[in-house]
Amino acid sequence: MNTFSQRLLLAGLCLVLLPLFLGLFIGSSFYASPLKLLAAPTLQRELHKPLPDQKVLAPYIKKITQSHQAIRQGIIWASIAAIGLSLVLLLLAWSWLLRYLIQQLHPMREQLKEATPSDNSTPRPLYEDPITALHFDLQQHLAYWEEHQQNEVFAEQLERWQDIARRLAHEIKNPLTPILLAVQELHKQYRGDDQRYHRLLDSSQEIVREEIETLRRLVEEFSGFAKLPEAQLAPTEINQFLHRFLESYQWFEGQAEVHFRPHPGPCWGMLDTNLLKRVMHNLVKNAIEAGSPEVTLQLGALPGRQVAIQVEDKGPGIPEHLQSKIFTPYFTTKQFGSGLGLAITKKIVLDHGGSLKVNANPQGGATFSLIIPVLQPPDSSKHPTSMKHNNDAPSSPKTP
Repeated sequence: MNTFSQRLLLAGLCLVLLPLFLGLFIGSSFYASPLKLLAAPTLQRELHKPLPDQKVLAPYIKKITQSHQAIRQGIIWASIAAIGLSLVLLLLAWSWLLRYLIQQLHPMREQLKEATPSDNSTPRPLYEDPITALHFDLQQHLAYWEEHQQNEVFAEQLERWQDIARRLAHEIKNPLTPILLAVQELHKQYRGDDQRYHRLLDSSQEIVREEIETLRRLVEEFSGFAKLPEAQLAPTEINQFLHRFLESYQWFEGQAEVHFRPHPGPCWGMLDTNLLKRVMHNLVKNAIEAGSPEVTLQLGALPGRQVAIQVEDKGPGIPEHLQSKIFTPYFTTKQFGSGLGLAITKKIVLDHGGSLKVNANPQGGATFSLIIPVLQPPDSSKHPTSMKHNNDAPSSPKTP
């Protein structure tokens, strides 16, 4: 039995035995008075005398009645005193146990904080007692390790899918050129006068050529997925990065309105700008292809030295039962698509030490949140940060 259990048992025994002994002591003191009175020699002599008339007994009856009433009152006040003292002892013992528990919880909280990297975006309650604080830290710890385990499983699955994609790309790519050459040679060698057969050859050649081009694009996607480059991270000001991204990708003009809400101050992170441009391009493209008339990019700071890049659309949204599946390789809800875009996107974000989440908007649509660590601003002489943004007013990002 450890020290805490011994102290808890001792406190419980004190709470039970002290009121019992107190009650016995008080009760015995009140009952001793009439017993002494009965044992007194004078009263003994009087009791052994022949019974006198009523007038002689009246004083004794009065004394006995008064003593009985005093005993009853004494027992009542003794009970009240015993209950009050028990409550006081209970409060004192509870206060002592609570202080002891708080002392024991503090190192547990510190251990949880050390074991849980500060990568969560859930705000800590402003007012909290130690028990609530421990519960909050424990929830954060479990949530972090659950997400960490899910990311490890995703990375392992992604490696297997990349190996499958590599093999598929190799097996599909090899016969494509011979098939196309065979059809072209068949069309070239026909020298007959049958116009219907000639039109059939033309049509068949065109169909084969189109399907081979489709397969070639699919092979390219497989090859790109199987050979994802390693992230080359460098200090980057994220406001400027997103601003340059919108300037360089103008293909969405006329298809949807794309707005940018920058963070009011500089936000630095370790980024591979080429890979992250691919991520942003894929998320904006998906939002537009989902039929959203408006897409909003928003950058904001989160607790735990993190920033969130959010891509919010006003399309049909993503059903809740599909939100956990859309990052799986080859899963797609589109009529045409390989299902690799979001898998590649998540892989790139994980390579940046971040996480990618999707949430449904209450007013409709979906929000993809890229949560990545931030850096201390480097030397401004080496990395100028001044840039004016003629966009929407800044606002804090919604917590994913």
